[in-house]
Amino acid sequence: SVFRSDSNDYLVHVFQSGIFQKEINRNIGATINQITSKDLMSFRLPLPPPSEQIAIAKILSTWEDAILKTELLVEKKELELRWLMQQLLSGKKRTKKHTANKKRRKSALGKLPADWKLASLTNLLIPVKKSFQPLENKKYQQIGIRSHLKGIFYKERVSGAELGEKRVFWIVPDCFIVNIVFAWEHAIAKTTSKEVGMIASHRFPMFKPVKGILNLDFLLYYFKSSRGKHLLGLASPGGAGRNKTLGQSDFLNLQIPVPGIEEQTAIVNILNAGENQIQILKNKLMQLRNQKKGLMQQLLTGKKTLTNKNYYEKNVRRK
Repeated sequence: SVFRSDSNDYLVHVFQSGIFQKEINRNIGATINQITSKDLMSFRLPLPPPSEQIAIAKILSTWEDAILKTELLVEKKELELRWLMQQLLSGKKRTKKHTANKKRRKSALGKLPADWKLASLTNLLIPVKKSFQPLENKKYQQIGIRSHLKGIFYKERVSGAELGEKRVFWIVPDCFIVNIVFAWEHAIAKTTSKEVGMIASHRFPMFKPVKGILNLDFLLYYFKSSRGKHLLGLASPGGAGRNKTLGQSDFLNLQIPVPGIEEQTAIVNILNAGENQIQILKNKLMQLRNQKKGLMQQLLTGKKTLTNKNYYEKNVRRK
């Protein structure tokens, strides 16, 4: 049957709904690349009277506007946080307790606050390798690290027999951990108590910061920054993909600016607050999307009506 509507906004919401996707699957299959006008003519879609279409479009558009505003706010806050990260980690912006010291000095990384050090990671990190011999009949939980700062994930459990001669190590909490194959693609993370009892291969070296000298979260934020990613790339020579492997000695020879431990902690607290604010907005965004999805299911199927209930009873629900 021909699908006609008095509200273009209503049509947009219908085409975004699961109802429309089901019609695509029912009529032309799930792997279709394009929909022709002939295909569209065969679709059976909900068509309430004009007043109901307008009412449905209005309420769904309200949710759509809220979703769009929240998306834009998330993008804005993420940009602001990246800018703030660059400013704080370079010393261009100081925390309240350290604004009095405005003297700066030249360094290989540009001008730094006079009271900051430029130190090699070899003097800031201790490599951690807690090796063991897997038992053939015992199952072990392996970890991996996703690229683009998406953190640690847990792989399927494997037996010691399946590991074979693969070199593996126990995860040690509170370490900087990196995937040497994709370090250049920001495959870095921090180990926690959740990973205790899990294992990783030699491709995931761990480093523990020297206590009282380097804050682990400060280090993680530094390597989350564009400057940090650039340094990871420098320590990963070779071509694209799996040939760009992080050289651990090259990594430890990298130099980073290091403020006092108190200022590191203050910087981490500021950036944590920014990340928490963004996460709250992302949670709100997910809630709005779920609410809109639920409303679409109710309104576009006639389970909930806004104007003409009798019309739905006679023309929509019976179908």
